Amino acid sequence: MKKTFVIIVISIIFIMVGYAAYRYFFYTCCALPPRIAPNDAILNDPDLLYAKRELSTPCSNEEWQMGVCYVSRYLYHSGKLITESGWMDEKQKIAKPITERGLNKISVDRIINKIRDSGILTKSCEEGFATDYSADYLINLDGVKKEFKFPGCRLELKEIDKLIDSAS
Repeated sequence: MKKTFVIIVISIIFIMVGYAAYRYFFYTCCALPPRIAPNDAILNDPDLLYAKRELSTPCSNEEWQMGVCYVSRYLYHSGKLITESGWMDEKQKIAKPITERGLNKISVDRIINKIRDSGILTKSCEEGFATDYSADYLINLDGVKKEFKFPGCRLELKEIDKLIDSAS
């Protein structure tokens, strides 16, 4: 009986130490950069329809330095689609060339209809937590401007992303 009790106590201590190390590593040592700033000029553009900013860690650059990879995508009501990506750490930021494409009106209308049909603008999307990935979304449609954080409304946002990918 005493051996079982000792094993249980040692197991609990081991689990607590492991959890503390996990919390330190993912929340203190390697925390992701802060969310989208509320005064961000791009996000305040009234023509912006959809924005997605992704961060993933750990990832390395061409010199195998560890940091954070990022991809930002902005779709405007006019059909302009801008994508920028790169790698960064606390000392430097290496950006890949920014690409700009034009989506036709039919594609933009399909995306707008998908947003409306999904009901995402009126849904309550619970935010979750992922240790190695972060994505912030913004939808600006019909006078409603709503932010989402991954994995909230993941299925609806994935469908919107698919439409954007197929149109670009």
